[in-house]
Amino acid sequence: MARSIVVEVRKAVIAGISDLVGDDSVSCTYGWQGSSDDARREQIYTNRPRAEHQPASLKAGRTFRNEQMDFDVVILVMDPSKRPEEVDDRVMELGQMVEEFIADNRDGSALGIPGLNWLIVTGFEMENRLMDTGSVSLAQYTVRYDARLT
Repeated sequence: MARSIVVEVRKAVIAGISDLVGDDSVSCTYGWQGSSDDARREQIYTNRPRAEHQPASLKAGRTFRNEQMDFDVVILVMDPSKRPEEVDDRVMELGQMVEEFIADNRDGSALGIPGLNWLIVTGFEMENRLMDTGSVSLAQYTVRYDARLT
């Protein structure tokens, strides 16, 4: 039975976003790198995959599965010299790149992942805090994909 394709999708999405950003000052990684990456005050990473599997058919033999997976693309911006609304604005600029990458690849074919049918952004949450280190803004974009696991 085929395994989930969540790792492949997350790797492809973060690589595509990294290419769009095109700036080494923005850390684009598969997962959060911990406080060791705090020197780069703009970070984008994937997080929290959540899935549902349904049988694709009830015929005799192997049961193929349909996978619907949600995962987050997290954008974190920290800047001690900017006001909260300026940091929020930068998060929205980076978020636009996330949304554009997903919209441009919604059928998944360009990502070259067998079984991937489509992917979309279903929404986002955002929060801003003023901390000792300055303004911090974080947005979590939820990406959903559908795949057939054979």
